[in-house]
Amino acid sequence: MTKNLVDLTAMATAAKARVSKFENLQHGGLNITERAAHLGTLRPCNCSWLHAAWVKEWAGKSFFSNLKSAQNEVRLQLNNAPSTFKVDEQQSWQSGITKLIRIRTLGTSSTHLRRRLDRWDLVTLPGHRVLRATEFLRLLGDTSSPRIQAAYLRTICNGWCTKRRFQNSGGCSFGCGGGEDSIEHFAHCRLIREWFFKCLQLNWRAGNGALDDFLCITRNESTPEELIGGFAPCCLCTRMGMGIYALYRLHCTLRHSQIPLQERYNAFDRFAKDSIR
Repeated sequence: MTKNLVDLTAMATAAKARVSKFENLQHGGLNITERAAHLGTLRPCNCSWLHAAWVKEWAGKSFFSNLKSAQNEVRLQLNNAPSTFKVDEQQSWQSGITKLIRIRTLGTSSTHLRRRLDRWDLVTLPGHRVLRATEFLRLLGDTSSPRIQAAYLRTICNGWCTKRRFQNSGGCSFGCGGGEDSIEHFAHCRLIREWFFKCLQLNWRAGNGALDDFLCITRNESTPEELIGGFAPCCLCTRMGMGIYALYRLHCTLRHSQIPLQERYNAFDRFAKDSIR
């Protein structure tokens, strides 16, 4: 994806560090360190130990304590910054510090994807999910168009506009009559399984493990001859990506009432064929 959401943690830390560095400079600054230390030593006289403990906890989460933590973190990052890193003291100090904080942890995209995959109730162990998802994305990149990659990435990140995602109740948009409108249900939906088998000669496990197969993070140890139709793994990867893309297009089409429900199968078949053009 060419664009992604900003790192709110990095931006918030940089904003707090900017306040502690530049605010009230005409009068000597905000004296963040001194004020935070003073709050940490507050002990009301003639009060219970519970109240004293509360004051200590409150001081540790106070405005000045948060500014001091951000200040210390940015100072540490500046000490460890690459020699090529430059920050403009006048104009874009906060922007430069935000970029610096984002640099500090390599592999943030993998961390983000891992958090996304952890939301699913999967059989595959957490330590294998990201690797298999990125491997499938790489195979799609070698064998199919970028829009199929985009549809798969949106699927594993729960990016479909389903009723469940928006905390609404309602049956499956495809009209199976046997489950809610959610990606979890789509992995078990009888209509979807039928469409994938008829159009793409694909099938996957039923019951436990169905969602793993639908999200394409299951490593199939079978030989190509044992797979459906005797296709090679790369061909299976392409056809699974085509199916996910076609299903996503169909879901959007039905959600906007652009076709009658009775034409859903023909539309799925058409979207699957359009995906390779």
